[in-house]
Amino acid sequence: EDHLKNPASVTYNKAEVVEKDKYNRAVVHLNVSAQNGFGGWKRNDFYVCLRVNGDRIQFVRSMPFVTGNNKKQIEMLKSLNNFGKKPPK
Repeated sequence: EDHLKNPASVTYNKAEVVEKDKYNRAVVHLNVSAQNGFGGWKRNDFYVCLRVNGDRIQFVRSMPFVTGNNKKQIEMLKSLNNFGKKPPK
């Protein structure tokens, strides 16, 4: 939302957990709509990595969705976040 011209216009159309690991991390697919600088609407897909820490959900990292290549995007996001590996203390 920090990078949008009109953050108040954001609509989260879809949020779907794609995969979880045993260290409280999840890869989530988001479909988001927002107004651009000209007032038109744009729809984007993102994968994000989130971590549950107690009663808080922390944003870790995101990647844009590339149509038809989502498995590669998910694997890259997991690799960047050491998904499935024990986090350092």
